[in-house]
Amino acid sequence: MNSSDIAKLAGVSRSTVSRVLNNYGDISDKTRQKVEAVIKEYNYVPNSFGQGLVGKPNRIIGLFIVDIDNKSEDNLILSRSEVFYNFIAYASDIAHNLNYNILISIIDPEHMDNIQKLFINKSICGGLIIGDTYDHEIIDSLGRQNYKIALHNQREHSDIPNIINVNVDNVTFAHIATLELLKNGHKKIGLITGSLHKYTVQKRYEGFLQALSEYGLEFDPTYIGIGDFHRESGGYDAVKQLLGKCGSSLPTALLISNSVMLPGALQALKEAGLKIPEDISVIGVGGSAYSAYTDPPITDLVIDSQLIASAMISKMTELLDMKKLQDNNILLTQYELISRQSIKDISGKVTN
Repeated sequence: MNSSDIAKLAGVSRSTVSRVLNNYGDISDKTRQKVEAVIKEYNYVPNSFGQGLVGKPNRIIGLFIVDIDNKSEDNLILSRSEVFYNFIAYASDIAHNLNYNILISIIDPEHMDNIQKLFINKSICGGLIIGDTYDHEIIDSLGRQNYKIALHNQREHSDIPNIINVNVDNVTFAHIATLELLKNGHKKIGLITGSLHKYTVQKRYEGFLQALSEYGLEFDPTYIGIGDFHRESGGYDAVKQLLGKCGSSLPTALLISNSVMLPGALQALKEAGLKIPEDISVIGVGGSAYSAYTDPPITDLVIDSQLIASAMISKMTELLDMKKLQDNNILLTQYELISRQSIKDISGKVTN
């Protein structure tokens, strides 16, 4: 179904259909109603490229979730991660309030050129890219072609004017969370994390090691469990892996470096007969609604997805409005450390 088909069904010219779609004022009410009735009956959606040709600006921003190593049997990507669906919800609301729409798409490395195709045919006016780290020349090429891109946790910085980098201070966040365990006397700390090729994982690992170094400690590589960012299987598999390597020499505490992995991690600890915090202390990084309702509730360093979505979309709209940004590389430092009952003090400190 195209505009020519609509024109035939309504008994008008194709140019009349175009003028109705673009809300021109020189169309009679009777003709407009006739065309709109056919459009509604056949659920016709106008091609955005054609709208661009007649001067109507495109207000659709693409939101691309890059997924590299999804190995889950259910092949679910967005629903497996609290981070993804929180970000999507906030981005959609914020964009709506600015009179933009969000087009959501899952992208794998073999099809990164799909983003380029959407720009070329003018289906989108800008693109937000989150998810797995994928530093691809296509992204830089799009920026050089004057297409607008905003990246989250993909790379340190960019010198290309049309590419915005919005990162959170992952090094500091992991550092603070690890210090929380160290201050309570824990020296044998395990790390539950995602694949080390991911930008976020690398930065949080760096902050974790920094905190250990400040206490004169070296990290024992048997105390790391690596899984994917799946709310059930990711943390579960990573904890099972860590426990299998440690044997009887268990860590006294675990840093769950991404709270998406928390539900699975806690289930694996429960199956191993380990009680929190009596046998092992736990802290999360990222912020999960789940952490407040476990038994016991889990101490968590919360990062606000709304702030990330707001920063990406506000900077994107500035680019779309042809405004010159003072800095294309944004580092968000806001966090909230919520202390709960999952960390045991084994420091031997005497309190009054």
